[in-house]
Amino acid sequence: MLESLRPGDRPASRLTGVDTEGLVNVNRKGSLKLAAGAVAALLVASLAVATPAAAAPSAEKVTHVSSLADYMRARAAGTAADVVTLVYGSVHSRGPNGQESHVLDVKNWGTADRSVVHLWEYRTSGNVDNQRWDLLDAGTSGGDPLVALSDRNSTNKCLDESRDHQAGNGTAVYIYECHFAANQLWRLQPHPLGGGYVWIRNLYDGRCLDVRQYNYTNGATIQVWDCHGNWNQAWA
Repeated sequence: MLESLRPGDRPASRLTGVDTEGLVNVNRKGSLKLAAGAVAALLVASLAVATPAAAAPSAEKVTHVSSLADYMRARAAGTAADVVTLVYGSVHSRGPNGQESHVLDVKNWGTADRSVVHLWEYRTSGNVDNQRWDLLDAGTSGGDPLVALSDRNSTNKCLDESRDHQAGNGTAVYIYECHFAANQLWRLQPHPLGGGYVWIRNLYDGRCLDVRQYNYTNGATIQVWDCHGNWNQAWA
């Protein structure tokens, strides 16, 4: 669930120098509550369109969106460069009954490379930054939004599909220093369950973010797996 910006939240900034082997155009920064709608998939953001020419009406067309579906509509209405993501939000697993009560969480507020990302009950009090993420907009891949997810509790750490071993089903995810290679970039695609849910699909091997063995409890392992239509790969 994405929350509105708070005083002092970090402003969006343009990413530069990202090496994605020519697959993407790097854009601006954002954050999320994952949910995709009519067009494609993830996140909360602010849409800023350049101020019109002097002869035109002075309305700036600034829209604050609160769902991934609205984010995607905003992208479709403008260009990738128009989307300025400014959100501080959480990434909810759908859950077996659509309850969305558990989210991506960095275990024990870890800030080191390879700190575990697991599932945990969504919190609204105390230090919740290990459950809050900024979305880094990296353009598109195959027409789908392409993003990196930066952990708000640490400095320059991104959701990363492990490259410690050969890629395959069950590969771990954790946070790692942001380098924006393919294993840190994620495609947002509509999930077959509909309802605005999305697949979060790794650009490196095409596998989807997955709650291992449908275990909807605190501490459940997050991994990647071949994409399918069940709830444990549906995110909002």
